[in-house]
Amino acid sequence: MQADGAVRRAAAWGLAAALIAGLLALTFDTTLLLATGAAPRLALCAGLAAAALAVLLGLTAGPALAWVASLAARAAARSGPVHWLFPVPVAAAAAFLGCLITDIPEKHRPRLHLFVLFTFTAVMTAAAWLYRTRRLSPVVAVFLALAALSTDVAILPNSYRELHDLLSIFAIFCALSLLTPLRRRIAAAAPAPVVIAVCVSIAGSVLFLRRVDDLAPAWRALSTQRARFAPRLARAARALVDLDRDGFSPVAWGGDCDDLDPRKNPFALEHPGGEDRNCDGVPLPAAPGPEHRGLYPAAGAPDLPDGTVDLVLLITVDCLREEDFRPDIMPRTLALSRTGLRFTRAYAAATSTRVATRMMQRSLDESLPVAERLRQAGVPSTAVISLRHGIFDVPLERFTEVRVPPRGIWRWDANRTTDEALEVLRAGDRRYLWVHYFDAHAPYLVHPAAGPPPSRLVPSYPGYLDGLTFIDQAIGRLLAGLRRDGRMGRTMIVFTGDHGEGFGEHGVMFHHASGYEALTHVPGVLVLPGLLPGTYEGLVSHRDLPATILGAFGKSATDPHAEDFGRSWLRLLRAPGAPLHKSVGVRTGRWVGGERGLSPMCVLVQGRYKLVKSLEDELLELYDVIDDPAEQHNLATERLDVTNRLAKDLAIYRSLDQWPRSILYDR
Repeated sequence: MQADGAVRRAAAWGLAAALIAGLLALTFDTTLLLATGAAPRLALCAGLAAAALAVLLGLTAGPALAWVASLAARAAARSGPVHWLFPVPVAAAAAFLGCLITDIPEKHRPRLHLFVLFTFTAVMTAAAWLYRTRRLSPVVAVFLALAALSTDVAILPNSYRELHDLLSIFAIFCALSLLTPLRRRIAAAAPAPVVIAVCVSIAGSVLFLRRVDDLAPAWRALSTQRARFAPRLARAARALVDLDRDGFSPVAWGGDCDDLDPRKNPFALEHPGGEDRNCDGVPLPAAPGPEHRGLYPAAGAPDLPDGTVDLVLLITVDCLREEDFRPDIMPRTLALSRTGLRFTRAYAAATSTRVATRMMQRSLDESLPVAERLRQAGVPSTAVISLRHGIFDVPLERFTEVRVPPRGIWRWDANRTTDEALEVLRAGDRRYLWVHYFDAHAPYLVHPAAGPPPSRLVPSYPGYLDGLTFIDQAIGRLLAGLRRDGRMGRTMIVFTGDHGEGFGEHGVMFHHASGYEALTHVPGVLVLPGLLPGTYEGLVSHRDLPATILGAFGKSATDPHAEDFGRSWLRLLRAPGAPLHKSVGVRTGRWVGGERGLSPMCVLVQGRYKLVKSLEDELLELYDVIDDPAEQHNLATERLDVTNRLAKDLAIYRSLDQWPRSILYDR
């Protein structure tokens, strides 16, 4: 009898959780998609898919909910001091769930995760106490659920994924209290109707999830971008079904092709001529060539004649996107670009500073950095970085001299950064100098000298624009110092942004997550003695910079992998207009948790098209960045020929690049 009662309680909790979670997911996701302009059929299918996932997960959670509720009920039924301990099982369950979601071992900023975990546990415990003492009335429960859902919508979807997940759980928990009478009736009902209800719910949900891609082929991309419940529920389902514990699952559109072999998953390293270990369906060719790395046949010479330049100056601006590299914002740097070659289709190596700057300094993840190869050739190197932070630990390896803010000072402004760079230049020796500006990165500093940005610009990011203008003034002073010392004629200057920045487009704020143009498309400028001024409209990448920097000193041959994934821009000196890249790749992710990217994505830009692939869930997005630069129309299901072709090219490119190497792909 006791076992029968436990089964009844588990079934009752499961059906109640499935019903309330399904209704919430259906209503919330469908409404949200309709409000953002989705077609009714697409919005309804996405909402129903979210509901189906919620039903399956709700039924799965039934036994756990019943067990926690039973522990709390036993504590509440006892007399004496133990009576007040009945929320403890709920608090422990909330803490355990929070630990799973918030990823407490996060290395870079654990305080945020601890704060989120503590808040979630406290709120869940308080709600359990109100519920158990009959003070969680239907009105209060509805208010708390709506508050959680409203907060969820208010926070941009790609930011702080853990907080979004916990808000959804809390909303379901509050709404579940409304079904207490129904749950008790189910627990007291005859077994047959309960079994039928469970079976029908499971069968209906599974059947719909198998058919939803045929009913609305583009629903998943739209839901991932704009909805709330469906992508989280799919991740939860994948987390539950991972038999080989490799972090990937074959269910809910997961990318694991063999859940019984931990050596096969989307992060596994592929080997030429070997089996398809990373589950992308495209084994590597036995003898991969440059074309498989997105490169055209080499033209021109990768190196300058020895002695052409004695200074290489790499100027990078944090968060600078191509569309804001304009004369009304950065007139001095634009004037510099008109004396050299401006690349109109330059792409960042990654959407995070940690990875993008690393790939500016080395041709492969494991190869020697440019600074070390130059040191071996007798050329010193100096980095002047305006931020003191661990994200630069790897990019700054092997530099002869590193200048960063001293301990106790987090960042320098552009003026102080330029002062440090000018001090380095006064030595007048042969050198590689990297200068990185941070003023366009949030939190924005106030720069009165820069003046307000033009009023006609979008007012949502004046601090960013003001920072760019201030940086532009500082760069102007740096260039003036070079001219004053008579060194411009013997200097090669490379200018770019480490990545772009989002300001709410597609729900993306700041950077690190998404493959959209606002984050991936950056300025690129090369100024070099003897180089004809103009524009280059072919694809280029940060992956070109190691070969270009080494080539300026005639040393690209010292790195056997210098042009594995890039081409030296110096080739354009003797072969103007020669195509360098057939395609370029970008490393990014889907979400951000704290300071860490989550759910890695790969981007491949080829011609006018951009393909974005999520490795965790095999989601493909295709955009025509020429006719649709705002990337509003996903062509993945409309242009299957292009999608399939680029997907194959991306699979080979990613396997050769061996990225990501682990879950901590942004380290």
